[in-house]
Amino acid sequence: MARFYSKCNNYQILVTPTTIDVKANIPLLTRGKKIEFKDGEYETDNSFEIGFLRKHAGFGVDFVEDTPKKDNTKQAKEGVKAR
Repeated sequence: MARFYSKCNNYQILVTPTTIDVKANIPLLTRGKKIEFKDGEYETDNSFEIGFLRKHAGFGVDFVEDTPKKDNTKQAKEGVKAR
């Protein structure tokens, strides 16, 4: 699970645009895909979306990924015992 944060509460990123194809004089609408941050947060398990967001030009500028902190309490306790 990856979690991304943005300063903008309603930040949106376009993954694929909506297109209109005409076949036999009939317009066919193909819906695009966008990623929407709710209250400045977006959470996903989809590996394509995670890779897309990490490679996006706005990564690190418009939004960032939440990186879990390593649990240093165990290492700290072991270091205290070793002294």
